[in-house]
Amino acid sequence: MTAAQAGVLGMPERTLRDWTVKADTARRPVGNPGYEEGTRSAAREPVLAELEAQGWPGWRPVARALAGRVPTRLVQQWVAALKGERRRRERAGEMERRTSVRVLGRDVLWAEDGAYVGRSPRGKEAMELLRDAGPARTVAIGQGAPARGEDLVALLEHARSTRGTLPLVLSRDNGGPQKSIALARYCERECVVVLRNCPRTARHNPFAERAIGELKEVSGLDADVSLGDSTEARRRLEAAWRTLDHRRRRARLGYRTAAAMDDEMPGWYDRTTRERFYQAARAAIEEATVRCTTARARRLSEREAIFRTLEDFGLIVRTRGGRPLTRTETATIA
Repeated sequence: MTAAQAGVLGMPERTLRDWTVKADTARRPVGNPGYEEGTRSAAREPVLAELEAQGWPGWRPVARALAGRVPTRLVQQWVAALKGERRRRERAGEMERRTSVRVLGRDVLWAEDGAYVGRSPRGKEAMELLRDAGPARTVAIGQGAPARGEDLVALLEHARSTRGTLPLVLSRDNGGPQKSIALARYCERECVVVLRNCPRTARHNPFAERAIGELKEVSGLDADVSLGDSTEARRRLEAAWRTLDHRRRRARLGYRTAAAMDDEMPGWYDRTTRERFYQAARAAIEEATVRCTTARARRLSEREAIFRTLEDFGLIVRTRGGRPLTRTETATIA
C-alpha cells in the first residue's frame, strides 16, 4: 500500500514511510511550558505591590526588583494584565464624571473656532468655522488669512443668509477676533447670547474642536502643510465639508448624516422667541455673577446660567455619566 501511495505521489517509499512515523509520534508543544494556576496566581500580589511602589513603570524595572522571586515571564504577563485593569477603571471613572450636552434643536447653539490649515506662497492660511451643535452640521467656513473680528461678523452674516436665522447662543473661544468689539457689538445688537469658554479648556468647546479635527483629518490639512496657492485650502476644505455633512453617518445621530438630521430637527423658533430667550439668559447671568470675585468664577457662573436657561426652555439636556443632571449638581461641561 505504501509503495502504491508513493508511486501516486511521485516520491520515494522511504520518504513517505518517514512522514507516516513522524505523524504518529506525539510532538512536544511549541513554546515554553505554562505555569500552574497556583504559581501564576501567587505572582499577582508581588507584581502589583512593585508596580504601585514604582509608580506603574514598564515590566523591566518590576522584573529587576523581583528577580529570583517571580519569573520574568510572569512579571510580563501580570504587568500587562494589571495595567489593562487600571486603564479600564480610569475610563469607567471618566465616563461616570463626564458631563455632556445634547442640543435638541436646530440653530440653538452654534460653536465657532479657528485653526491654521497650511502655508501658501502668501503666508499662513487659516479657517474659521461655525458648527450647529444640534445636527452636528457645519453651517459656514471662512478661509484665508488669519481672521479679524469683522471677518467673524461677515461669517455670521453669511451663515444667516443660508440658514435664515442666527443662533440663540454662540459658543466662542478666546482669540483676538473672538474677543473683538466688532463681534461683541454684533451679538448684542442681534440678541445672540455669547457663551464664553474658559482659556485653555478645550472641553468647553467640544462641538467646534471636533469639527476642526474632522475637517483636518478628511482634508489632510494642518498648520505645517505646504499649499500650492491660496485657493488650495479652500478646495480641500469644501470637499471635506461635503463628505462630513452629506456622507458620514454618525452613531449619535442614529447613523444618519448631519444633513439628514438637520432636515428633521425642529428649530428653536418653534418653542420661543429670540427676545424672550435673550432677556431670560441676561437676567440669569446677572443673578449668577453678582457675587463672583474672580474672572474665572464669573466665567463659570455665566456659562452655568446660560446652560440652565437653555434647559428651562427645553432646548438642551445635560447628563453626567449617562444620567440627567440635577439642579443641585455643579455642571462641568465636557
